[in-house]
Amino acid sequence: LGYEVYVVEDATASIGVPNGDNTTSVDTAKADMLLQGVKFVSTEEVLTSECPAGTENMWTYARNRRKSRRLVEKYGKVVTLW
Repeated sequence: LGYEVYVVEDATASIGVPNGDNTTSVDTAKADMLLQGVKFVSTEEVLTSECPAGTENMWTYARNRRKSRRLVEKYGKVVTLW
């Protein structure tokens, strides 16, 4: 589908079942994900990364837009949220 997929490794809890060849199911799963283009990052990398240009306020905008829409439906007035 073309998504960029990231796994925040230190925010996951994996259960490694031995494969019998000195590796675990975690090693196998990670290798499979790497082959598919999944990127592995840490929480520190996520928290210190910059938002892509133009997306900084998308969540706030969407949340405020929903609130504004509900207020218009309830009161019949356009309300600007700050």
